Amino acid sequence: SFIPIASLYHTHSAYSNFPVVNIKASSAAAYCVWLTNKYNSQPHKKHKQVLFRLPTEAEWIRIVHSGVSDTTFRVVEPKASKFRRKAPYANLKKIDSTDNRVLYNLDGSLLTAKVGSYSSNDSGIFDLIGNVSELTSDGAIKGGNWDSFIEDCMPLKQQFYQLPDPRVGFRIVMEVIDN
Repeated sequence: SFIPIASLYHTHSAYSNFPVVNIKASSAAAYCVWLTNKYNSQPHKKHKQVLFRLPTEAEWIRIVHSGVSDTTFRVVEPKASKFRRKAPYANLKKIDSTDNRVLYNLDGSLLTAKVGSYSSNDSGIFDLIGNVSELTSDGAIKGGNWDSFIEDCMPLKQQFYQLPDPRVGFRIVMEVIDN
């Protein structure tokens, strides 16, 4: 049963390092406004003024492709035995080739996983595919999630979910306005 995760995910300390999911796009945007105001009101800060916001779809694609010159996402489909290693590739579902069952926990997580549990891209940014799909400021949902197959996670592909959804979260970018 998923009742404990459904009732405790946003409040229990065991989930404090997990992605924020199951929220409206307006809530993610409101968080960005709150964080911007909080940062800019601090007396000692690195930058005079910043803007926290959701990335655009184009920015999200650029983040995924950092260091990559083509549009082919560089994910090697690992064998099931590779998923069982301590550092899995991504939090995705997979078809068992022996009996065609859908498997969710070969990567070590049945649903969402802690942020940073999976490999980073060349720029050191974690969990860009799998785990949770990510909202963008222009409405696209990107990256796939724990309920996605690898084919659903390609950078140019969009996912479509009715929000709020437990498979969708968000990532923010910090835009430096004034140094």
